[in-house]
Amino acid sequence: MYATEDAQGAAQALDEEVMTDEEAAAELDMLADSSLHTRYLDGRWLAQLSSKSPGTHDPLQVTADGRHIFRSTDILVQVEELMERSDLGEVFVVRSTDYGKRQRHKGQAMWVVFADAGFDSGAGVTSWCRKHFTARGEALVNMCAPRRPRW
Repeated sequence: MYATEDAQGAAQALDEEVMTDEEAAAELDMLADSSLHTRYLDGRWLAQLSSKSPGTHDPLQVTADGRHIFRSTDILVQVEELMERSDLGEVFVVRSTDYGKRQRHKGQAMWVVFADAGFDSGAGVTSWCRKHFTARGEALVNMCAPRRPRW
């Protein structure tokens, strides 16, 4: 009897951990909304670590289950992994439609992830990228690039 209850409890816990794409998108939007009030995009140098919207095809990156097409849940996993890394400085998310040219990809805003580690130049960002990520060449530029965004 306890084994069945334990199995049901474990299954319920797993179900509670599974997030839908809509829930993941809402979580990403909450992170981006928070950044609107706490981050400054004033032209300072930042490392752009990601920019994706649901359906983004990235041949140089894979999701946890090996695909190259990202869903909201995949994007949230990537964002959380980046935010959990203490070596990256302050990592935050904004929507591409909230700053700069207000860009869209296939009609959708992208969630853009930046790291702010007090960079003083684009070369400083590039050097930092090489130290913090193992990828090189095009793959490194795809996952870490210098930017100077402005609201």
